[in-house]
Amino acid sequence: MFVAAYWSQRKEPKESASARVAAFLTALQGQGEEFSTWYGKGKSRAEALRSPIALDAASIAMRLNSNRRSVDHQPIPDLGFRFSAWNGSRASFSATLGSWNKDLRNTAVFDIGNDDHHSRDWYRSVLEAMVHAFDPDHAVVTSDAHLSERGALNPWETGIFTYQRGGVIEAHDVE
Repeated sequence: MFVAAYWSQRKEPKESASARVAAFLTALQGQGEEFSTWYGKGKSRAEALRSPIALDAASIAMRLNSNRRSVDHQPIPDLGFRFSAWNGSRASFSATLGSWNKDLRNTAVFDIGNDDHHSRDWYRSVLEAMVHAFDPDHAVVTSDAHLSERGALNPWETGIFTYQRGGVIEAHDVE
């Protein structure tokens, strides 16, 4: 299962983007002990576990990476920033924020893996936190299998919960 948010072009500085990530990861701390500590990704599990992430905006700002050209490694400002973290177990969080390029959608994805022991209320609460933190155009709680079964063109079209800007979070019966 994953909880994801999607929004179109939104140029924003690193400080604003890091505040959004910090707000979401801090909100996740209230969703269970397993989401209270986050780590930077590494080449190995041991390496990743040596790099815990402080959840304040300033610390997260230092971990926001600019997208760069492959040839000269210069930043590509209109592609915004990338961020990724791992909880030391099965969950991960990744985001692209601050992009104003018409060909790149801003996203935030909290991937819980094959963990299905959480209640619908729990998923709704996580989605609410994501909507609050990122102010997206669309958001969803779904799985890759569900999207594949439904043949959805966009991830936010079908799921346990869906959200569209200006609306409310809608619950759906999913088999």
